Amino acid sequence: MEAKYSKLVGELQDLIAQQKKLEEQIAALKQQLAAAQSDAEKAAAQKKLDDLLAQQAALNAKLNQLADTMENFVRDQPVYDIEAELKKTLAEKAQEIRDSTKQNAEDLQKLASPQSQTPSADSPPPPSAENQPAQPSQPSPSQPPQSGDAKPSTAGQQAPSQKMLDDFKQAAAEQLARLGATEQEAEQQIIQPLEDLSLMHEIIKDINRFKDLYAAQQELAKQTQAYKRPGPLSREDQLALKDLAAQQKNIGGALDELEQKLWEDGKAAMEKFPKAGQSAQDIAQKMGDLKFQTLATNRPRPCWPAKAAMARSSRRICGAKWRNSFPKPATRVARWTTNSTNI
Repeated sequence: MEAKYSKLVGELQDLIAQQKKLEEQIAALKQQLAAAQSDAEKAAAQKKLDDLLAQQAALNAKLNQLADTMENFVRDQPVYDIEAELKKTLAEKAQEIRDSTKQNAEDLQKLASPQSQTPSADSPPPPSAENQPAQPSQPSPSQPPQSGDAKPSTAGQQAPSQKMLDDFKQAAAEQLARLGATEQEAEQQIIQPLEDLSLMHEIIKDINRFKDLYAAQQELAKQTQAYKRPGPLSREDQLALKDLAAQQKNIGGALDELEQKLWEDGKAAMEKFPKAGQSAQDIAQKMGDLKFQTLATNRPRPCWPAKAAMARSSRRICGAKWRNSFPKPATRVARWTTNSTNI
């Protein structure tokens, strides 16, 4: 579950990176315009501006599409309770993204207004009407042509002013700041809780693993009952016991691994979920104690190596001392799960 939400936040981070790159391109265009001398260089600056404006509009469309995905990311009836809270959080972040792109679109619209075309103080004054030959009317910069396939000519086209680029850069920077705040909140309110929940999930997996080993041990114990009879064992019985001994060895190794994992998972969860973490370590400690008690008290007969191996793990996982110290696994899991809800 954590992976799919992390991927969603990662998509927002990718779009934020594109916004930052766009802001850097606007800053570079400001320098390009300041160094422009010829009409061709100024026309190139205007063309670059039009391209950046188109990139910003396309980026806003991607952001709005991501907002729609975020709002509908969680199903109406989520499987986990935490997803109900995440659904609400995602809807809030989606609206923040829409508000940001709406504000940015309004800022871009102002760039096409007559006020934005006012030349800055350091720009040279335009030639007077008496000294300028008559020119046919030209489309406004950054505006699409009104007719179908007609394209504006670059001849006599006015270069963008530094004020226009300043406004464009400011709009991009403000959107970058807004999106950055949204992403940071999403990280804190979505990803971090899921990472914390994964600590609890590991302990639950350990408990389920213990239940599986308990069931396997019970099944082996049933199978050994057929060989508890006086007299020598047949060749088939000896081979069967040898196979059971191999299975028992695997269970013993799995118990050792589970004991260590329970201890480590309990330690990792101790800060966020102290009760669950302590319970996991208590179970691991009891498993270790029973292992050493079994090894110290068990004296297997040489003719029964398989039965001796099974007896060791049987005492460890479901012996009298274990049952007297702990409830049965299913009961303990239910009790631990109930207690963990109050953490």
